[in-house]
Amino acid sequence: MKKSLLIAATFIAVLFLIPQYGSSQESNANQMSLTRKQEKEQKKKAKEAAALADREKYAKLLQDKQYVFMANSLSGDAGATYSITPKFNFLKVAGESVVFQFAFDGLVGWNGIGGMTMVGELEDYRFDPGKSIKKPMRVNARIEANVIYGKPYVTMTVFEEGYARITVTIKGGTLNMSGQVVSLEDADVYTGSENYIVK
Repeated sequence: MKKSLLIAATFIAVLFLIPQYGSSQESNANQMSLTRKQEKEQKKKAKEAAALADREKYAKLLQDKQYVFMANSLSGDAGATYSITPKFNFLKVAGESVVFQFAFDGLVGWNGIGGMTMVGELEDYRFDPGKSIKKPMRVNARIEANVIYGKPYVTMTVFEEGYARITVTIKGGTLNMSGQVVSLEDADVYTGSENYIVK
């Protein structure tokens, strides 16, 4: 009899403990799910804040006209794309002063390094910061230089992390270049001999 009562009491106790144990497990699962959700949200906010800070950095460089676009690829009207050395292929903007240069490795060009070097001043400089963080920034400008090429027109589109593409229109022809925007301090470029071809 005592044995039966002991078994019955144990059975009742187990019945009371199971829901509490199950409820405890469910509570822990909910807590873990909430923690993961919070972590995910925090990571998302941190990523958005970093992207915004990065964009503001490049927007300031472009707006203040203190940057160098260093190109690693170039294509012309014919459509062929060439890998090029950023050190020799760039658009350098320092206030109103500008240097535009392109060069091909292994060639001898007008500038002594296989291409062309144009030194001049900016005209009609316009900076568009984009309507939102997801939209690229744009720069449009003309280069006034004492050369036969006229006034080259430059259009630059800047994406996340400073990746950029520019199109330079010279005497009806175009050069398309892809590369990276960096600050003047971070640029490692070499300027060849300037092309003094009088208009």
